[in-house]
Amino acid sequence: MARGLPEGGKLVTFELDEKTAGVAKENIAHAGLADRVEVVVGPAEKSLAAMTGAAEEGTYDFAFIDAFIVNNVTYMKECKRLVKSGGVIIVDNIVQNGLVADEAKTAALKAAGEETSYIEAGRELLQYLQSDPDLEATTVPTADSRGFDGWHFVLRK
Repeated sequence: MARGLPEGGKLVTFELDEKTAGVAKENIAHAGLADRVEVVVGPAEKSLAAMTGAAEEGTYDFAFIDAFIVNNVTYMKECKRLVKSGGVIIVDNIVQNGLVADEAKTAALKAAGEETSYIEAGRELLQYLQSDPDLEATTVPTADSRGFDGWHFVLRK
């Protein structure tokens, strides 16, 4: 993504811990892109919320959310604030092998003691996207040998 940026463009990535951030920084430097990429360390919901002011809000063209799924609504709200009108927000890993759409199967998993918060969070994100008049979204399914998943393509109106 950073290679496709226009002159003066920047990419900001959020990494939860120093170890992952260190690997990211090494790879970014090896690719010769350290001047275009900023690595922010810490919980993304806090780091995103700290991005305030005219230099940040409504200035980004694109956001890619691929993080702790149960926080996706928070990430979406923050990205909506940061992404300008006409910009795009992508949210990855949102179909979860169809479980987000299959309430009966989710209930059976929950009854069996399985973790389902990530599935419920996917439904919460869908409800948020449906209710927000400033966002228009569609789901793009993906499939491979591990199963099927997908991502949301969200247009910031």
